[in-house]
Amino acid sequence: MVKRVSAIFNESFGYRPDGKPYRLGPKSVRERLQETDYLLIAGDDRSGIGYLFGKEIPSSHGRIAWVESMAVLPLYRRNGVATALVRYFHSLTRMAPRFGFATPNPIAALIATREVLGTPYIGSCYPPYTLQLLLKEIRQNCFDLRGCHIDEEHFRIRTGFSPLSRSDQREWAPRNPFPEPGWWKSIQCLPNEFEALLVIEK
Repeated sequence: MVKRVSAIFNESFGYRPDGKPYRLGPKSVRERLQETDYLLIAGDDRSGIGYLFGKEIPSSHGRIAWVESMAVLPLYRRNGVATALVRYFHSLTRMAPRFGFATPNPIAALIATREVLGTPYIGSCYPPYTLQLLLKEIRQNCFDLRGCHIDEEHFRIRTGFSPLSRSDQREWAPRNPFPEPGWWKSIQCLPNEFEALLVIEK
């Protein structure tokens, strides 16, 4: 599983401008997977085409189902693989009153807001104070938040990881035309050192 997740991650995100591969943060893939609750692999018995891993994190404000990492091989994108992974993870964690993750990709946020019913907080949304407290409380148990500054005004984090190089000119576009949600433009062109936060109150 470690090799499979690593292969999907490496092929999905490629290399940094300095030629080194991106990493899943300061810990190895093996360490990340040992500390997670759920690992979902899309594909057959011999190979994987996508993965999602995440966990349920407790807090004094209730649990949150947190997607720690998700990736789909470029060849298989726009075929509903990420949607199926999010849907299944949500079904496994449906008793958690909140669902969330950090991402530089508005497509991932669009998928989640379609699959998980509730009130989404993303972009310049001024999240409720209880939600701000929850994120601060869980940060030591959440790889995405640990050691990162949380920008509460724009609901994003400053992080050392981003799959985009500064020379990329990527335009995010969904599989089908759609009316843009109100938050779309606020995270469509995030500065490279930021990731958007998404939390859905179910």
